[in-house]
Amino acid sequence: MTINQKWYEKQEYKSVDDLQLWDTNPRFNPSRKLETLKDCVEELIKDDSGKEKFINLITSIAIDGFIGLDPIIICQNNEAGFTVAEGNRRVMALKLLRNPENSPNKIRKYVDKLSKLINKSEIEKINVFLAPSFDDAIWYVTKRHTSTNNGLVPWDRIR
Repeated sequence: MTINQKWYEKQEYKSVDDLQLWDTNPRFNPSRKLETLKDCVEELIKDDSGKEKFINLITSIAIDGFIGLDPIIICQNNEAGFTVAEGNRRVMALKLLRNPENSPNKIRKYVDKLSKLINKSEIEKINVFLAPSFDDAIWYVTKRHTSTNNGLVPWDRIR
């Protein structure tokens, strides 16, 4: 794929409420149908390691604020909103902190407690990069998570 424009260098603000999770994200088990935010979070925290990492992320945002230096890549979907291609865990955390009642029972009390530490209006809109298409967004995600020179741990689909 040839990128004719540098869309990934231009940030804009979008409402967290308008961002929809990528339900076929490689972090998720492809055999499980994920229809809601709660489904996606449950899939992410199904084991102790995933739960601990996600709780650490939510805690960090609640205590230190959301630091939007790591890109969140979105693309317009066929509906009125946007699909998150990169940054799904962070968007899940922001959505739960804004509306803790959407948390899975397994972590609801913790998220509810943390949500009281933040000003919800400060995480209503975040900086994102709007890809011109889903293919462009996937190009970026693939480069980011499979390239050996960027220092990130490559993704591996859950089997």
